[in-house]
Amino acid sequence: MNIGSFFDKLGVKRNLAYCASKAAVGAITRCLAVEWAGQDIRVLDVAPGYIETDLNADAMRSGPLRAYLEKRIPSGRPGTALDVANLVGALYSSGAGFMSGETLYIDGAQGIAH
Repeated sequence: MNIGSFFDKLGVKRNLAYCASKAAVGAITRCLAVEWAGQDIRVLDVAPGYIETDLNADAMRSGPLRAYLEKRIPSGRPGTALDVANLVGALYSSGAGFMSGETLYIDGAQGIAH
């Protein structure tokens, strides 16, 4: 399981290195999925959007960042670490044994909103 970011599909000013590195996580995921498929090893990329953590909680809960996220994220809120953990757990425990090489976005639909 790889952890990428929804920035892998966005063009974001002053974030060239970050966006490129996250796009590379998706490419690595696809290449390893093909390489390891014969050994029944699955490779997936979970790509979160804005996730509230202990490090950024103050900024995510109030002020200009919060106002921006409420406007940009269709669900109206950033995600949580538990949201990401639940997705990863579901991918390991579900009947998704044939899924490999995919990037799964968990961003409250922000990456596809206009």
